[in-house]
Amino acid sequence: MEEEDFDNGIPGFEFDENDWPTTNERPPPFVDRYFSRFYKTDMNGKIGEDHCVLCHSNKICIVTLAKSHPVITEKKVISSINFQVADGINRLDNKVSGKGKRGAQWVKPNSALCRIICEDGSQYTVCACVRGMLVEINETILTSPNFIAEKVCL
Repeated sequence: MEEEDFDNGIPGFEFDENDWPTTNERPPPFVDRYFSRFYKTDMNGKIGEDHCVLCHSNKICIVTLAKSHPVITEKKVISSINFQVADGINRLDNKVSGKGKRGAQWVKPNSALCRIICEDGSQYTVCACVRGMLVEINETILTSPNFIAEKVCL
């Protein structure tokens, strides 16, 4: 098709090759486009145990480990993740339903979400960092605990 044969059906439209983007740059990743990053350093007074909270404009937050967390920096192998954070509180019992997210567990900034147990015997507590309702837990980390260390908040 030659340039003069180009017709998109819009009256007064003329094709100009300078209108097409000439850059080969990729758009920013999804997380960078739609989430703001906030960091909570030295969680509960433990040096280096840093968390990252990704906040969307719709007020949904995702809690992750920061790049500076010991599990990431020391490349620790995670043997298990325990969601039984206290007597009578198991984060896996969180059953949410409906528009109002009925049944969600309320959490405070220092509320434990889970405990990471590494093969070297070290344990780390992941805290909520924000006040709100726990809506969902990434179920991938139940079968592949090291997934939590692979997808990090950079």
